[in-house]
Amino acid sequence: MAFDIPAAEPSPEDLARECGDAADNAVEWVQSMSGIALDFSPPSLVALDRVLQSLIPTLTDDDQEPTVILLGSYLGEVFLRACGGRWETGDVFAGPGIRGLGGKEITISPFAKIRQAFTKMESQHLSSYWNSVVERMKNGETLDDIVGFRPPPESSALLLPLYGQGQKKHSGPSDEELAKIIPEETKKFIQILKSDIGVELDLTLDSLRFLDYYFRSLNDAMQKEGRMGERRVFIYLAGNYLGEVLRKAFGGKWVYVPEQQTTGLVLKGGGEDNTIYPHKAAAKLAFEYKENGVVSYVETIKKKLAQT
Repeated sequence: MAFDIPAAEPSPEDLARECGDAADNAVEWVQSMSGIALDFSPPSLVALDRVLQSLIPTLTDDDQEPTVILLGSYLGEVFLRACGGRWETGDVFAGPGIRGLGGKEITISPFAKIRQAFTKMESQHLSSYWNSVVERMKNGETLDDIVGFRPPPESSALLLPLYGQGQKKHSGPSDEELAKIIPEETKKFIQILKSDIGVELDLTLDSLRFLDYYFRSLNDAMQKEGRMGERRVFIYLAGNYLGEVLRKAFGGKWVYVPEQQTTGLVLKGGGEDNTIYPHKAAAKLAFEYKENGVVSYVETIKKKLAQT
């Protein structure tokens, strides 16, 4: 789908304002869905990668282009604020681009990069892209005329750490990273529920009875509307919560399982036989809800642990 550009090209000032406003809307949208607060810093692209992985598979064709505009604007603003340059119109297919990064004759197409995620999503889609552009800036030609461009900062743009550096590419987050990321995201999920519906979960096994009700509500909404929409992110966060409750109750640690392409929880320090998949369980309960499904899931785990 072509990017919707008005018949008369906007001025650089109007384009910058429109893209800046869309980027601000993207921040509000992502926070309302996931509780993740984007701050226009390069490291925020790591968090946005996680949002994309949960979000992209759920969007309909009608949802795709608004998402490209919002997140493409945010991606462009991250580069602009960190590296300098300016928004330029670009072409009808790629959409507006950022030119003059780092004071160099370099142009990127942030909208095209977001659109690419719908057909070729990688685990480090945006953070890898940041690193590739930073490398390009090192050897780019200097701009001949810098009038109208935001100057680059005095310090050079830094590369983002990628999961699995020195290991197999795209091997996923390390155990240490998961041990930090998932509890933080779980706290945000708890805050969202408290703010939106006045329920404060306490990470106890008893609280899973409400989580069961939550999955039933998700399932009812999807059955009624016929699509997941932004609920995919909430299913992922609910999977975080389910896993954190089980980790605290039974002991264990989060791991990334490449063969399953998902995050697992190794209970009681056991091996592969003691690995469970709370995110997959959450997705199944949201799509195929059964009464007391969460409670039954926990009882199955208890029996399994009693046999080891």
